[in-house]
Amino acid sequence: MRMQVALLFLTLPLAAADPGVEGLREVLGFYRQNVVEAVQKTPEGDLDFRPVAEVNSFREMVGHIVDAQYSICATAKQEKNPQAERIFKKVLAKDELVRALQSSFAYCDDALASLDAAKLAQRVKSGSTERAVSYHAVHAVEHTALHYGNLITYMRLRGIVPPETERRNQRTAVPAKAL
Repeated sequence: MRMQVALLFLTLPLAAADPGVEGLREVLGFYRQNVVEAVQKTPEGDLDFRPVAEVNSFREMVGHIVDAQYSICATAKQEKNPQAERIFKKVLAKDELVRALQSSFAYCDDALASLDAAKLAQRVKSGSTERAVSYHAVHAVEHTALHYGNLITYMRLRGIVPPETERRNQRTAVPAKAL
């Protein structure tokens, strides 16, 4: 996924980066739908499931996505992270987790919408590393894609069909014949 998103930027001249940003927003919207629906489909009792003791639970993984969205997109916007408190280790009820997730996606969508060719080319420091804003815009999408893949595995291990698969199966289902 990272390579595909990077190629998107490499194929666009810098002066025409706005279509690239729009593409990133569309891809992020795709993952927004999948991640939000994954949380909605997962029973409350399965939110604390972890495949092995050494990895994050489903709930912690979603909290990490929320925290990362704010952090990465704040860097892309070149502003202070507006989320004062990390939710990674908080035990939020499912509806609270969905609201936090939707809020983080809305923040990232706003961050991406504020970018243009000149802003994408700007360098911004994050910690001890300085990178182009475009790096952070791509990272917001690929990081979410990476962890949606984790959530798919968690769901499959619990016998839950991931949202994207469910939608695809509904589109390709053969309609029942009329009697």
